[in-house]
Amino acid sequence: MIRDLTYNFVLSRQEKFILSLLLLSFLLLSTVGLDLFYAKMNGGSFYLSESIMFSSFWLLFPPIIYLQQQLLKQNLKIFTTISILVLIILLHIVSYPALIWLLSKLFYYHTYSYWQTLNYEITEYGLTTLIIYGFTFAFLYRIKSNPITTVYSVEKENPEKEFLNSIIVTDKSNRKSAIKTDDILYFSSASPYVNIHHRNKKYLSSKTLKFLEANLNNNQFVRIHKSYIVNLKMVVSFKSRLNGDYDLTLVDNTVLRISRNYFFDFKQKFESIHRLNQN
Repeated sequence: MIRDLTYNFVLSRQEKFILSLLLLSFLLLSTVGLDLFYAKMNGGSFYLSESIMFSSFWLLFPPIIYLQQQLLKQNLKIFTTISILVLIILLHIVSYPALIWLLSKLFYYHTYSYWQTLNYEITEYGLTTLIIYGFTFAFLYRIKSNPITTVYSVEKENPEKEFLNSIIVTDKSNRKSAIKTDDILYFSSASPYVNIHHRNKKYLSSKTLKFLEANLNNNQFVRIHKSYIVNLKMVVSFKSRLNGDYDLTLVDNTVLRISRNYFFDFKQKFESIHRLNQN
């Protein structure tokens, strides 16, 4: 069954790298070109190595934006997210003069003053810095709040994947029986085994959580923690712990922790499956 599809803005890592490299190269070359143009127009001197060194302003964006992206993945309050934006901008502002000082210290006969470069940066690039980080902040925050569904191409000749509908278990009397996956509340890690928490009792399985995650219906069975996979049909409620994590309650009143790294996937699928059940 093909899900509702939205336009896929998610690029592969290789595409992202190539796009970033092209954009960075364009900005560096444009800055050097503008320096040359202004020097010719004003009858001043132009030093290529110096122009390239000061163009390093653009080289700080990829790692700092990546850091911004990682920080915004956390489930944080609005005040904290805005604080992150301010700190990210300050990080760039204080890093650039330090980078110029270091490069001039290593490769030049004279060293550029940190405070002189800081003043130059604020004057020449202050507004640019605010705009770029403000835009990336707004974009990343929107993506986090409204995750983009990846478009999957489905070949007609390829059959749909068959998920596990039942699992063979062994009880204490060594009797094997098949239990329906719909009747399972959740799976928990008990290395090197997995506990299967059934409506009536608990079983032990030699399967791994990784195997179960790959072979169960991922619209119904969702990873909520490195140690848990839950049956969404057995979840009755969830609430925040106010620290980024959440607690969910199952039909038998079992309470499990949802790690913040898995929450958005859980929430999206939980709301989807219960919305479908209401129809």
